[in-house]
Amino acid sequence: MVQPKFGLPRTHKILKADAYASALCMRVCAQTPQFFLHFCAHTLKNEQTHPRPQLGLIVPKKLSKHAVRRNTIKRLSREYFRQHQADLPNGLWALRLRSNINQLPLCANQKKQWALQIAQLFEQGKQFALEYERQKNV
Repeated sequence: MVQPKFGLPRTHKILKADAYASALCMRVCAQTPQFFLHFCAHTLKNEQTHPRPQLGLIVPKKLSKHAVRRNTIKRLSREYFRQHQADLPNGLWALRLRSNINQLPLCANQKKQWALQIAQLFEQGKQFALEYERQKNV
């Protein structure tokens, strides 16, 4: 039996530094106590943009010393994005860790809290992006 692939394809990831810079120069569209979410709508002038939402993750070693924590946050973020990308507006989505998580216990309850915060972020971000598109079209 063939296992289904649950990864996020390269076309759905932000790969270039200038794309990260574009997303991060936009103001924060959603925030929780531990994360920021930035959104940058695709422009027609840019030839390299794809008409789909793309995800970029910034989880610095300074704020999360252990690779297990960094990878957990990335895994939770990618999984949420993979399951809900059809609902998200097209553009660059950059999720950034904002607070130090070195002292937090890495247990199932903490992972659920992070997953809940990530879901809240993207719901707030989706509302922001829809309002941005509405204002742009007026």
